[in-house]
Amino acid sequence: MNTRHQIIIPCQPANPVDYLACCGLANLLARMDRNARTHWRTVAPLAFMIESTLTEAEFLATLLATFRTASRWDFIPVRDSEEPARIEVEFTPEGRDAFTMPLDWWYETLTPKGDIAEKSAWKMYAGQQTVRKITTDMIEQAAAMPMPTSIAALLTTRAPMSGRFGFDPRSSRDAINAGFSSNDLGLSVDTYPYAELLVTFGAGAFFPSRCARAGDLTSARGWRGRGESRAGFAYHLWPSPLPVLLARLAASPVGAPGAPLLLAGRATRKNYSNFLLAQPTKEQTHE
Repeated sequence: MNTRHQIIIPCQPANPVDYLACCGLANLLARMDRNARTHWRTVAPLAFMIESTLTEAEFLATLLATFRTASRWDFIPVRDSEEPARIEVEFTPEGRDAFTMPLDWWYETLTPKGDIAEKSAWKMYAGQQTVRKITTDMIEQAAAMPMPTSIAALLTTRAPMSGRFGFDPRSSRDAINAGFSSNDLGLSVDTYPYAELLVTFGAGAFFPSRCARAGDLTSARGWRGRGESRAGFAYHLWPSPLPVLLARLAASPVGAPGAPLLLAGRATRKNYSNFLLAQPTKEQTHE
């Protein structure tokens, strides 16, 4: 019988970047251990819990080998466009089969030329930033920093950067409250590159459906639409150990009947948007 190991990741699931990064961990782990189970500890101290035949050191080594190596991220263009239609990411766990994960979380629909035909609430960057630039900058930043020694440290490792995806409220700067715009002044802001990169593996896998209403700046992938009383990204925790397929169902805005729903708003500024910390609500969404 294979020995099962427990990995405890202290974090704050009300922070969307922590929640979605843990979804990303569950998604990647399932490719290496199909019998792995994850759940949320919902009483203090809050944590994401993993049960797997992989040790924490084995899982961490696999993640770092990819998240610190730009050559493992292949940007696949649409026709003759320079913009990617997807990113294919290679993982090579020691003693297990290598695998590739596709990413395409930042749009709803592409035109034949590769432009975003239907905008998505998941795309919260603008201006000179692109998915290729932000991803590459974060990989380069990760490679330049000391290696984290635990999976929990992946969520807390930070560095000053000028671009990010907008998943993390900790990296937002409200120009009205601060009295200046970091973006306009070209100032670097503490950014959590591993956490934001992990989100890209969680958002698309746990909230994959694409069927948003045309012309609406929202997404069917976990978002409440514009015009509702409280718009934002809605999600559930799952307090019982589940394999990844069931965890995806439990995480969705519909979720389990009676389960508390968390709702993270989307703050919008001149060129950028970002998640806000989630607030609990007893409402249920049915999209």
